[in-house]
Amino acid sequence: MDYRFIDLHTDTLFRMMDEKRSNSFSENTPMHIDLEKIKKGKPLALTLAMFTEDKKEQSTRTLHINQMLSEFFNIINSNKEIVQALTINDIFQANENEKYSVILGIEGSGGLQSHKDLYWLHRLGLRIISPVWNDSNLFASGNDFPNDGLTNEGRKLIKTAKELGIVIDISHLNYKGFFELVDIMENTPFIATHSNSYRLCSTPRNLKDEQIKAIKASGGIIGITFYNDILEKGKKAGIDDVIRHIDYIVDKAGIDHVGIGTDFDGIERPLTEISDISMMQRLFERLKDKGYKDKEIKKIACENALRVFSEIWI
Repeated sequence: MDYRFIDLHTDTLFRMMDEKRSNSFSENTPMHIDLEKIKKGKPLALTLAMFTEDKKEQSTRTLHINQMLSEFFNIINSNKEIVQALTINDIFQANENEKYSVILGIEGSGGLQSHKDLYWLHRLGLRIISPVWNDSNLFASGNDFPNDGLTNEGRKLIKTAKELGIVIDISHLNYKGFFELVDIMENTPFIATHSNSYRLCSTPRNLKDEQIKAIKASGGIIGITFYNDILEKGKKAGIDDVIRHIDYIVDKAGIDHVGIGTDFDGIERPLTEISDISMMQRLFERLKDKGYKDKEIKKIACENALRVFSEIWI
């Protein structure tokens, strides 16, 4: 049995831009994600995030957003099996037609010049956004800058995203900014697209127990990620390390608040057993071996993400 899954976070667009791989998505490439690997891995949908480095000049970050937007729409226009998801129904319809959905996201909003940019980006299909990466920008400070949280412009960004129905992603946002965001979100779900447990791997990129509980209280989910350094310090991580973090989040937040955000094409040292998206069914097979029931695996794989999307996307 193949489990259809939603990957909440990939860096494929940035890698295509960075390695100048335009027009190569349909080819069998060294990347973690391309069309041939997607067909083997069987995702229901995956988020293609536009990542910009906050240390770059503003003009460079804005240029990179435009370049990755071009890559995103080129992928859709050049591959009849790939469709953009703007709504939950788009995902279901694509699945019925034996196609694969892609969701446009932003990792770190440094390429934006104002919260008002969300209005045109939403029209182009932006459905997931994080305010910051590890550094600091116009909107917030990331994990490498623990003393500052959201800026006034960052608060406007969060409120505008809520208004438009864009899912807020808190991965990379620092601890102070996290709880400032909690106050703004009120009863609206928010997510961590690619984060793990701080208790199991103590890095600022991971979530402390009180953050896990806050995401649960909002109705949101945590996408367990495959990035080695936030799975296990000091050694090569494997599939059992991923499951260890899944087990922990399930224990602290419940089965309804766990998902998957691989960080494929942003991982320098991929898991040996799951080195690209074509091998994703191995994770679900191992979860079954560990005693997870089919209905629980389906929640982790895609149903929890679909629930959040259905509550937020307009």
